[in-house]
Amino acid sequence: MGGDTAGEGSDWFSGQVIDNSDGRQVAVLAQQYDEDLYAKQIYCLGLHYNQALVGVETNFSTYPTKELERLEYPRLYVREVEDTYTGRLRQGYGFETTRRTNPIIIGQPVEIVREDAWAVVDGETLGEMLTYSRLEDGKTGALDGEHDDRVMALAIAYYIRTQ
Repeated sequence: MGGDTAGEGSDWFSGQVIDNSDGRQVAVLAQQYDEDLYAKQIYCLGLHYNQALVGVETNFSTYPTKELERLEYPRLYVREVEDTYTGRLRQGYGFETTRRTNPIIIGQPVEIVREDAWAVVDGETLGEMLTYSRLEDGKTGALDGEHDDRVMALAIAYYIRTQ
């Protein structure tokens, strides 16, 4: 399960659950919750789907991931991060979307949908995919006035599924 937080407050808290065996979308969470309620919803959704591996974006806030840790959620995505003081690699929970990781994770939903048009069944997710584009500054994201929360949650879910 991948999760995308609301960022600076204008977006949705979202989560996407995929079947790890075939990559098909099985559940979608998209609400404008407070962070604590979002973390609890992710916790319950993950438990419902066989203690799914959960990776929630940590760019804007680490609170949902820290709350999942506090609740002792059994399967959190682990990434390697460089310690800024020692330069050594250490492990951290959650997913960081960066200029380096964004192009990597966005390619996977495109490939999945191209190979199996029925892999994504949620109309809102498909709508966001249609308005997700390369922007003028070279980054990718939602066009003005649109959202990309479901797209990012789905991309994170596909990326972390190998862990």
